[in-house]
Amino acid sequence: MSKYKADEIEAFYSKDAAPEWRRMVKTPEEEVKLQVHNHYLQSYLNPGMDVLEVGAGPGRFTQTLHELGCRILVSDISMVQLAANRENAKNLGFYESVTDWVKADVTNLKSFSSDSFNAIVAYGGPLSYVFDQAERSLLECHRVLRSGGLVIASVMSLWGTLHRFFHNISSRDFSELIKTGDVTPETEPYTGHYFHMYRAEELRCVLEATGFEVIGMSASNSLSSIHIDTLENIRQDPEKWRELIGMEIEACASPGLVESGTHIIVVARKR
Repeated sequence: MSKYKADEIEAFYSKDAAPEWRRMVKTPEEEVKLQVHNHYLQSYLNPGMDVLEVGAGPGRFTQTLHELGCRILVSDISMVQLAANRENAKNLGFYESVTDWVKADVTNLKSFSSDSFNAIVAYGGPLSYVFDQAERSLLECHRVLRSGGLVIASVMSLWGTLHRFFHNISSRDFSELIKTGDVTPETEPYTGHYFHMYRAEELRCVLEATGFEVIGMSASNSLSSIHIDTLENIRQDPEKWRELIGMEIEACASPGLVESGTHIIVVARKR
């Protein structure tokens, strides 16, 4: 039996879209991750590209895609998140860049024709939520992409998450979590938020097995991930903040630090 429960993910993200919109600017730590994620969109996407955004939520990255001049088909498993995305699009000026808002599950992109998109953006962990259905999901992404099309995705990172929350190690038994990478009712019975955390090589292997070539990989945050208390002071100085973001982007892409953040960002090309 699959660990993926689409109805549970839909229910989790259908409670309220407002916290999800605020989340990536709520703290300096989250804003670092937002900037690093945006760097990869800015580096690989060009004006006029047709982009399918999977798990788009209320639209933080939809807004970035609009600023890059992309044509965006917004999809999400939750109608609540889609409604918030549409509302933000109207209020913040990216409505005209969106071709449609479609309820869709990344494991079955039947709503979309083959060879339809230049790129798929799956930020925030859609591929982590599907557990053992990751290969099926990536085959669907492969199908709807044009030749040479890109997947730009982020997944939850096993070692980076433990690195960030290392202070909990002494009081917990993480052996099963480390063995499987799965946050489930068995390994984390009190969270109600379940997903798979990846090792970098595991992510690379599933992408290559489904017809993709990995051309870039990065952590979402690295240098600052255990120095949270100093980030607010740095953010008050625009010059120092820009310097920090530049250092983070370089450090996160270093092979030795790819797994050091709470997420792993990957860029892969359809063969």
